[in-house]
Amino acid sequence: MSEHAGHVPKVSLFRGLFFKCTMMVAICVLLVVAIIEVRHNIQITSKTQTVIQQRALEVTKLLSKQIGGSVKFQNQEALAEISSSVSNTAGDDLKGIAIYNVNGDAMHTIPADQMNFAEAELRALAQAAISTGQEQTSPNGMSIALPVRFGAENGVVGAAATQWTNEFSLAVQNADQRDTLYIGMAVFAVALLFSALFLRQSISKPLVTLIEAMQRVASDDLDASVPFTRSKDEIGRLAQGLDQLRHALSRARKAQIETVFKSAAFEGSSAAMMLVDDKLKVLSANASCAVLFSDLSSDLHTVWTGYDGKTLVGADLMSFSEIKRGSKEVAVPARRKMDQRVAKSLKVRVGNRIIAVTISPAHNELGDFFGCVIEWADRTEAQHDRALIKAIDDGQLNIQFDKKGKVVGANQNFLELIEGSCEDAEKCSFQSMFAGNLGDDPDGEILMS
Repeated sequence: MSEHAGHVPKVSLFRGLFFKCTMMVAICVLLVVAIIEVRHNIQITSKTQTVIQQRALEVTKLLSKQIGGSVKFQNQEALAEISSSVSNTAGDDLKGIAIYNVNGDAMHTIPADQMNFAEAELRALAQAAISTGQEQTSPNGMSIALPVRFGAENGVVGAAATQWTNEFSLAVQNADQRDTLYIGMAVFAVALLFSALFLRQSISKPLVTLIEAMQRVASDDLDASVPFTRSKDEIGRLAQGLDQLRHALSRARKAQIETVFKSAAFEGSSAAMMLVDDKLKVLSANASCAVLFSDLSSDLHTVWTGYDGKTLVGADLMSFSEIKRGSKEVAVPARRKMDQRVAKSLKVRVGNRIIAVTISPAHNELGDFFGCVIEWADRTEAQHDRALIKAIDDGQLNIQFDKKGKVVGANQNFLELIEGSCEDAEKCSFQSMFAGNLGDDPDGEILMS
């Protein structure tokens, strides 16, 4: 399985689930805030309009009651004083005042230089109020005219007209709303930050950790624990599913090892044998192997630095440099299915012992490479015997004859004695070399027989 397990590329920030969730929260909140603000602005505008219209009616009524005598007797000074007082009291919302006599002629306006643009509208409203004796209002409700009455009979003597604007009140409302919006945006930014941190801790970070766990499982690291298995949310369910898969693969691996051992008769073999995975972790070892490594334990640490001398199963051979190199030569062609029967033989010196090692690839029932079978053999005695034989051979003359007595080989000592080569020695025969060695054997045939 590990040969198919590649590196999972890292997800970029703007494509990650963390960024998408955070942006979704931000967009939803901004949409809600925008809708609330629009509706609030519409309500504020409508409410301000209504308040100004009510105020316009009240102020105009008050004005019409105060100027009855002044309009009747055309007292310009009194009209100017009363109009100025009303204008100052009304404030910026009052755009202007116009007072008309019973004929519809303007008697007084405030301010005189800014009323021309509304003169036609106010004059029309005033004339309608004089003729009907009723209140007259423009379509937008910002201009209003009331009849001015005076005398015992309460007759109409003129009209008072006012024009209003909601610009200043809305400006104040908008300024307050803008300050509130700034405070809300600051709170939103802080809340978004905490939401992002929460999403990262509860979703993004656990998912990244689970991806790393999946990569370890895909790399045949079935002993690594899976995090978040106790979590009660979807992350926990995902982690539990991965953990179940890990256990299932572990059981399959153990069954696979047992199958390999049974098929190779490892347990009953007198040869010291072990099975390792593709990372040189010892999966199993037979009794003969345990006995051999027990004998080598005092010197084994000099060549295998990672071995603690206690248990073979689970030990890591990566720190055994000769085995690491040899297994690599076996694993590369086995993984690529170039040669699944390739084996590597080498010799390792452990203290004063000479150990022969044979590394062969191990395959599952599908033919996929998953590790190596390593056979260990103590060749110290055989090596010493060969050295002894060589030492003895180096001190003697050695000649080999075939059945007919012809020389077929000789060692270096013999060649130096005759001061010749192998070709010179092959010209000789047993009979010629030992002729006359016995009194009654002049040709050497008796010794040959």
